[in-house]
Amino acid sequence: MQPPRRGPRPVRLDPAARARIGRGLRLLYAEALTRPVPERLERLVAQLGAPHAADRTEEPPR
Repeated sequence: MQPPRRGPRPVRLDPAARARIGRGLRLLYAEALTRPVPERLERLVAQLGAPHAADRTEEPPR
């Protein structure tokens, strides 16, 4: 026997409703996609790709 379900029940949307939501989201975010990326965010993303000192396998000079 399974325990009773807790929380809200999942909502099933018909294809037309999903299409309307999708169009609305695309319209909402279209402007954001045309804006330039802020410099601070570019620097943070660049830092993600940079090697960290703790990740190096070589020992520091003595």
